[in-house]
Amino acid sequence: MNFKQQLINTKMEYLDRLTKLKHVNPQQRGVEERIVLVCDSIEKDLGLTANPEGEKAQQGFNNLTVRSSERDLQRFPSVYIGPRKSGRSTQLINLSAEKGIPILAHNSYMKSYLLRLAKDMGKSIEIITLKDLEDRSFRTEVIIDEVQLMLETIMRIKIRAVSVTTYDQHNLEHIPYDELEKNL
Repeated sequence: MNFKQQLINTKMEYLDRLTKLKHVNPQQRGVEERIVLVCDSIEKDLGLTANPEGEKAQQGFNNLTVRSSERDLQRFPSVYIGPRKSGRSTQLINLSAEKGIPILAHNSYMKSYLLRLAKDMGKSIEIITLKDLEDRSFRTEVIIDEVQLMLETIMRIKIRAVSVTTYDQHNLEHIPYDELEKNL
């Protein structure tokens, strides 16, 4: 059996499992969906068409991947990546103002900085620290600025590398200070 046929068989097997697991186990469905997505990605990368069932099966798979993507977008955080002065905090302030979700800062100095930045942007948002979070009732979601500093504060250890699962990554570039001032 050649690689293309193995890929077709694997994808069809897991598509079949997904239909059987439709209302059963969400975690297991997630594993099955990811295997199907990997098969689909390999097909695209190699320029293969591993769909022996024709357009009807492909349409069903497309609907499945859209539902999976929407769920993944809701389940995993958006991640803003960039060097200092690239606009990460500005993006988080805009998101906080739009969604009404508080920003969690790792200390009171960062809280003050973010409040000042939000004020300069004309945004009214809530910013809390770890201490504030401990003193309040349970929250369902927060936006974290400088997540690596937050983890270092909690764990009291230097972090050298992190991995983050996301389906909504924003890569930002350095913005020169004079450009930043023009936009404020």
